[in-house]
Order: sequence, then structure tokens, then C-alpha cells
Amino acid sequence: MTTMNTPVSELYGVGKTRALQLEKLGISRLRDLIYHFPRAYENRGYVLPLIEASVGDSVSTVLTVKSEPTSRLIRKGLTITKFRAFDSTASAEIIFFNAPYVKDVFHIGSTFRFYGKVALAKTKLTLQNPKYEPYIEGMELSDYVPVYPLTDGISSKVIEKLVRTALDSLAKDISDPRAYHEHCIANRLFLEELVIQHEGMNALCPASVNTIRMMTFNDHGNPRLLWMGLRIGNGVNAVDNFHAQGLAASIDMETGKLVGNAQDKDLREFTHHPTTGTQIDGFRIPCFEEAKELALKAAAKSDKILVVGWDVAISENGPVIIEGNRRPGFDMVQVLDDRGRLDIMESVLASLDKAE
Repeated sequence: MTTMNTPVSELYGVGKTRALQLEKLGISRLRDLIYHFPRAYENRGYVLPLIEASVGDSVSTVLTVKSEPTSRLIRKGLTITKFRAFDSTASAEIIFFNAPYVKDVFHIGSTFRFYGKVALAKTKLTLQNPKYEPYIEGMELSDYVPVYPLTDGISSKVIEKLVRTALDSLAKDISDPRAYHEHCIANRLFLEELVIQHEGMNALCPASVNTIRMMTFNDHGNPRLLWMGLRIGNGVNAVDNFHAQGLAASIDMETGKLVGNAQDKDLREFTHHPTTGTQIDGFRIPCFEEAKELALKAAAKSDKILVVGWDVAISENGPVIIEGNRRPGFDMVQVLDDRGRLDIMESVLASLDKAE
């Protein structure tokens, strides 16, 4: 039976050499592999016309090969391969170092999605050693590509493939749910349901599940909303947490629209999302009334924990509660409201005093 403690060497495609390479990364068992999280994500889904690419920025752009690649030896140990590519707005010189094999990849008229840093050589735009994928209209390509901590001989693609293989191997062994449940208890493991985010929320940031922080108060069996704001991933990290470089925005509690600019914990403001370009002010949260109803219903379940900060996601099937926080922090609240919110606590305490 494949478990989280299974040696990584038992995975298909992992021989002695690969196992030694993985060991340098601290990966010896499937648990190590699955918890070897990406250090960042490349946003290749936000494709820009070449003319809108800024020098110094890493961008994703779809270009068609204009000239056949040519290679030449610059000096011993350094080969440079160049060709030109274009879109409807501009053209650029694509440059690869010590990769003469790309001459067999790029042919005039073929189209690729490139991802790399834009540079300027004299007056010419260039992309040096960009990542690339064949592009065919209608073909699905990953919008966000993980970038893993690496070592010699291991690429991000290798890690990504091994993680998928490991997860597939673990899933195949869940033929007896009851036995697997007992296995999880014995090994102190837990499973979480996969949340697939609503398309409307993906328009804001698809790299993370963006959650509504809804603060509720169970006022003697009559739950009410105290405050709410939207937590938004920054487009690089896979989480939306305010303390993980995420953004936050105020919500109109009646309409479900975002109000004003987003901010991060360093008080930087964003009129538009930094990776998707979606405007913050006026963005409407889908399924908003259902989300409020769900939070209030959950708040009514306990008369012991009276104030809870619910994190509510909008899935493809509607709102779902990710978690409830019995001591919700006030830093995001005060940053977005630009003032202290003693009034929230005073309203709760006044209600409790009346009960006494």
C-alpha cells in the first residue's frame, strides 16, 4: 500500500541517480515530496501584447517565429542562438545561450507562448532564455506554473510531474474507504475537500482561493454581521492570507461590491490586481447573498463562541466555509477602515451587558 511514508525511490521514473538528487532537497519519502511547496508561481496566463511589455518585467506573450534560428560560437563554452518572433503589435529577438538544440524546435510560422524577462538591446526588444510552449488556438495551457526550490539535475517540471505521480499513487490505494480512514487516524493524517473556485472569483485572482472574512456575533440567538472584507491572493503565492503578502479590500455589506483600492499589510495600495489587472473598486462578488446567509447560519450554531471570523470561499457550486476563527484579528479590519474599530467591540459588550 502506498502511503505518505513510502520511499520516493518507489515512484515510477525515480531511479538511483534521481533519488540521490531528490535527497539533496530533503526529499526521501512521498510526504517530503508533497510538502516540497513551490517558492513562487509564474503567471503565464496573463498574456500581454508585445508592445505593452515593460523592459525589466517578466511577461507572458504569444509570438510567431519570423526567422529561422541561427547559432554561432561566441567563445569556448558559449554558444548563442537567435531568431526573431512577432505578434500583431511588435517583434522581438529571442536569444538562447548554450541551447543549439532549439534550432530544431522553432520554425518560421510556428507559434509559441513565451515567458521571460524583457530586455532592450540598443533599440530592439529581446527575450533571453525564455520558457516556451507550443501554442495552438483553443489548446489549454496552464495559467500558473509552479517554481520549486531546485538542485542540479532537477527542474521544476520534474518536481511537478513527480508530485502528480505521487498523488495519483496515493489515490489509487483508496479502494477501501473505511480502511483508509483508519490508516489516516493511525498516522495522524487528514483529508480536505478540494475547492474549485467560482469563475467570477478567478477573474480577480485564479492563483489562490480568495475568501470573504465575515465577522459575526451571535446576539442572544440572533446572529448578525459585524464586519467583512475580501482576502485576495497576490497572484504569486497559492494562499490569500493577509500575512502571506496577500491583499485585502473593503466590501459593501449590502451589495457585495468591493469599495476603493486593495491594500497589503505594508499599506501599499492597488487600484488593479497586480497580476490579472482586474479593477478592485466595483468588483462584484458572486453568490454574495448566499455567502452571508451561510455565515449567519453557521454563527447560530453555537451560543458559546459568540464572535467568529468566518472565511467563506465562493466555489463553482456556491459559497463554502473554509474555517471559523474564534479570535479573528483586527489588523486587516483597521488597515482597510483606516482607523481603530473599538466600536465593534463596544457594540458586542453593550449587548452582553443588556443580557445580564
